[in-house]
Amino acid sequence: MRTAVKILTQLVRFRSSSTNTHPIAYTNANSNTNVNSNNINNADNASNSSEPNNAGSCYKTDSANNGKGLVLGVWSGKDVSNGVKMTDVGKEINSQTKGLLMDILKTASIPKQGDIRVLHGLHPEFNSIAVVGLGSQCTGYNVVEDIDERKEAVRIASAVGCCELQTLGMREIEVEDFGGLAESAAEGSILGTYVFQDFKKLDHRLSVPVLQPYDVCSNWEQWRIGLVKASSQNYARHLMEMPGNLLTPTTFAQNIVDVLCKSGVSVKVKVKYWAEKHGMGGFLGVARGSCEPPVFLELSYHGGENRSENPVILVGSGITFNSGGVCLKKNKREIGRMRGDIGGAACVAAVTRAVAELKLPINLRTLIPLVENMPGCNAIKPGERLIAMDGSVIQLRSSDVAGQLVLADALNYSNHLNPRFVLSVGSSSPGIGKSIGTVGAAAFTPLDSLWTRVRGAAIHTGDRAVRLPLWNIHRERMVNYEGDHVIGRDDSSCSTASFLKQFIQSKEWIHFETDNVMVSCQKESPYLKDGMSGRPTRTLIELIAQLTCIDCK
Repeated sequence: MRTAVKILTQLVRFRSSSTNTHPIAYTNANSNTNVNSNNINNADNASNSSEPNNAGSCYKTDSANNGKGLVLGVWSGKDVSNGVKMTDVGKEINSQTKGLLMDILKTASIPKQGDIRVLHGLHPEFNSIAVVGLGSQCTGYNVVEDIDERKEAVRIASAVGCCELQTLGMREIEVEDFGGLAESAAEGSILGTYVFQDFKKLDHRLSVPVLQPYDVCSNWEQWRIGLVKASSQNYARHLMEMPGNLLTPTTFAQNIVDVLCKSGVSVKVKVKYWAEKHGMGGFLGVARGSCEPPVFLELSYHGGENRSENPVILVGSGITFNSGGVCLKKNKREIGRMRGDIGGAACVAAVTRAVAELKLPINLRTLIPLVENMPGCNAIKPGERLIAMDGSVIQLRSSDVAGQLVLADALNYSNHLNPRFVLSVGSSSPGIGKSIGTVGAAAFTPLDSLWTRVRGAAIHTGDRAVRLPLWNIHRERMVNYEGDHVIGRDDSSCSTASFLKQFIQSKEWIHFETDNVMVSCQKESPYLKDGMSGRPTRTLIELIAQLTCIDCK
C-alpha cells in the first residue's frame, strides 16, 4: 500500500499545462537505435541542463538524461479522422504540452504499427516520451488468425517503447493503458525489457528500468495481473537460459525452494530412494547416464475453500540438459540449445508461482521430475526394456527419449492424487517445428471442452496453441507384437502424446509439446528478445484463472 501511495504521489506531481515551449524531438522510425553499455553507464554523468536546443534538433544518445520516460500509443489509418488519433492519455499529455506533441508528430510523420518516435524535453515530468504506432483502431479478435489483434498491438507497442527508453538509459518508465488494456501493456513492457545478463560484467549490463502504469488509480489491478503473468514467464526464461553445468537437478530444486516457498507454496524434495521405492523405472533409467542424482519435486498450493478438493495437476518435464544419451544429437544447433529442455519444468514452476501470487481460489499440485540425460558408462541403450511405475514394459529404440520416460512415470504418479484435470508440458518432439512452425505450442487432448478453454486462454494472452490429433493409429505405432510400449522408433509429436496418454487414467488431460516454441525470435514476437521464450506460461496461468470462475466449475 505504501508503494502504491508513493507511486500515486509521483504521478500526480504534475498535471498542469507544460510551460516548455522548446521541445527537442528525436525521430526513430525503425526502433533500431543501438547504444553501447558505456553510454548507458555514463549517463549518470551526462549534462542535466534544462536549456533545450532548437526545436526539431536531436539529442544524441549519450547525452540523454537518465530519468523518467513515458510510453504513449497513437492510432493511424483510414478508419480515424485525419489519419491519426491519440489515446485518452495521449490527448491529456498533448493538452499539457499545448498541442506541441501532435505538431511534432505530424512534422516527423505519424508512426505506423510498431514504429516509434521519441521526443526529448517536451514535458517537465518526463525526460523522454516514446510514441508508438498501434495501427488501425478497428481491430479485435481475428477469426482466421485466432488472435486478439488489438491486445497484441498493445503488447508490441509497449515493448517497443519501453525497450527504446531502456536503451536510452531511463531509470523509470510509465506506460499508458492504451484504452483500457493495462494488462496487455504490462505484459509487453515487462517481457520486452527482460535481459538475461547474469554472466556479463557489471559495466556491460543493460540497465533494467522501473516500470509502472501512468494512471495507478484506475489501472493498478489489471497492471498487477499482467505484471504477475509476465514476471512468471521471465522466471521461466531465466531458468531455461541457465547453463547445464550450473542448473543441475539439485540446484534447480534449491532454486524452487528458495523462490516458491516465499510465495506460500509447499515444496517436497524427493530423492533417488523414493523413486526406487515407487518403481519409476523410466525416470531412474534416464538418470543412470549422469553423475548428477535425480530429484523429484512435488509442489502444493491450497487456495481452495476446501483443502480436500481435487487439485489441478501440473506435470513438467525437467531435463536439465539433454545430450541424447548414447544416441547423441547430431545437429550442433539442436544440442546447443538443449539447456532449454528444462522448459517444461520451468513453465509449470512459474505457473505455480503465479497462481500463488494471484491467490487464486484453487488447489494445485505440481510434479517435476528432474534428471540429466548424458552418455555415461551406465546410460540407457537402444534395445533396453524398462519397467515403468505402472508395471508396463517400455522398449527403447533410442536413448534420446528422456522427456517421454520421465513424463510417463510422473503422469502415472498423478493418478494417485485424484486430479481435477491433468496438464503436462514437455519438449520431446524436435520435428514439430517443421509442421506448425513457431506460431504456438502443439496441444493434445481427448476432450473438446478442455480444448475450448485452452483456446480461449491462448486468444487472451496472444500465446497461441495448435490442437493436433490423438488417433488410435498413433498409439498402435508405439506398441510391439508382445504388447510392450516402444519409443524411439517414431518421434512424431502425435505418437509421443499417444504414448503418454497410456499412463494417465483421467480423461481430463491435455499435453503441450513446446519444442517448437522453446526459442524466441524478436522478428516474430517483438516483445520477446532472441533467446529462451518461457512459453506457454501466460496461457497456462490464464487457463487456471478461468477455471476458478464459478461458471467454469
